[in-house]
Amino acid sequence: MRLDPELAIDRAFATYLRKGYSKEWINQRILTLQVRSELVTEWSERGVKEGRAFAILMDEISQAWSGFTTSTV
Repeated sequence: MRLDPELAIDRAFATYLRKGYSKEWINQRILTLQVRSELVTEWSERGVKEGRAFAILMDEISQAWSGFTTSTV
């Protein structure tokens, strides 16, 4: 079975709409997920492994996007 990223995005969009999120919020969330995925790939290629360095980088992204760190959620 071949996965279609566009269908996954469409399903996520529809799910968030049903939950009452605005279209603007949903678009920002989907963009954030895409950027995070690209960053994780880049970090992995540069030798950043899950652990302290990875957690620090994720906290910075989470705080910039939502105002919360992963440790305060």
